[in-house]
Amino acid sequence: MDSRALMSVVQLLMTRPSCDHIAQHLVLNLMPDHRARAAVISLFGHDGLLHAVGSFGVPQTLLDSFATLSLWDTSPMSDAVRAGEPLIITSREQLTDRYPWLDSEMTTSDSIVVWPLSLPGERVGAVQMFMSGAPSVDMLHAELNGVSAVVALYLSMLFGDMVRASHALSAPAGDRGDGPPLGILPLAERAGGSSVAQLEAPQQERPDLTERQTRILELLAKGMTNPQISRQVGYSESTVRQETMAIYRYFGVSGRHEAVRMAGLRGMLHGSKATV
Repeated sequence: MDSRALMSVVQLLMTRPSCDHIAQHLVLNLMPDHRARAAVISLFGHDGLLHAVGSFGVPQTLLDSFATLSLWDTSPMSDAVRAGEPLIITSREQLTDRYPWLDSEMTTSDSIVVWPLSLPGERVGAVQMFMSGAPSVDMLHAELNGVSAVVALYLSMLFGDMVRASHALSAPAGDRGDGPPLGILPLAERAGGSSVAQLEAPQQERPDLTERQTRILELLAKGMTNPQISRQVGYSESTVRQETMAIYRYFGVSGRHEAVRMAGLRGMLHGSKATV
């Protein structure tokens, strides 16, 4: 364990930093040798979802992709937290092969490191960092194993009503989303920080997309307009428009770009690359 890295984070946490400041410290003070460019910190809410609560250096379009994640989404953050192990992707080719939807979003970074934030019997969340080159895996473990535990303890105390990993990971699909969400925004403000996104009220269980809606979603992901989709599927433009609005409601978004992004996160596009 790198004692210098651990001490620098302990000293930072003694100042009661916001989550944004923690992300900034990780990028600028802890990870410059790895050519870190940006970081996102996400925590569990009562709804069993991962909510972004702090970031540094992340473009808004990319940040929107990580604002709220399910453990069942196809994303680096979800995969690392679900496995309970760090996820280290060291090349652009590996990143594109595993997460093709990220290819168009990653303009300045070629690798991703996700470190779970855990305590004994509790998974608090994770921190995801974006690198401009391949990091040293051995150095990452030396620097981040202790640091992640200290940060997890601080955040668990700051956001004291965290959901337990055993509940989040074992809850049936119909039970996820029950109970009030974690009050991240007011707690962060009391600590002098700000949250990335306000947490929405838990959503009730929704039916799956219909076969027709799934087909239209796939055509949206290919960049087709409503008239083009209408000709492709053989339904009127009015029907396509109504089904498109139903897709937006399903994902809780207001436009096709966001709908396609959410579908990509959840692995619903069968490997097709979005062009929206």
